[in-house]
Amino acid sequence: MMANTLPHPFGEGPANGHAMALSPDGRRLLVADVTSGTVAEISTEKVAVRRTAPLPPGAGPAYAVAGRDRLFLGAGTTLRTVDLGGLGVAAERSVRDPITGLVRSLDGARLDLGQASAVSWHDPATGKELGPAAVSGLVGLRAPATPA
Repeated sequence: MMANTLPHPFGEGPANGHAMALSPDGRRLLVADVTSGTVAEISTEKVAVRRTAPLPPGAGPAYAVAGRDRLFLGAGTTLRTVDLGGLGVAAERSVRDPITGLVRSLDGARLDLGQASAVSWHDPATGKELGPAAVSGLVGLRAPATPA
């Protein structure tokens, strides 16, 4: 569905409840407002909202990372996988501690989650945890720099 505007109350919740991710090809900016429960796909070529879709609302700081056909959203202790074909939730998984960051590996084979004093890595197809590692004092997780 084409949309020209963002639905009310998109963007009116706390700033930390919003997350953005750029698709790997750079053509789509995906913006989620977990407080209102909405995701928007924005064309970077036309700088226009292409479509929006409802999501189950959440709370807490939000994090997002995009793959070619999926958007991963983390908020609180919930990790959601959104199918980019229809912008619907394809999977939802609970994690032990609140999420403090999401990073997709450069080859797309792994999804890393920052959590309270730990990093866990997950299968991007299922969201299933593949392993954890304690990281004393971890407060967040950022993406590595990509080679030029």
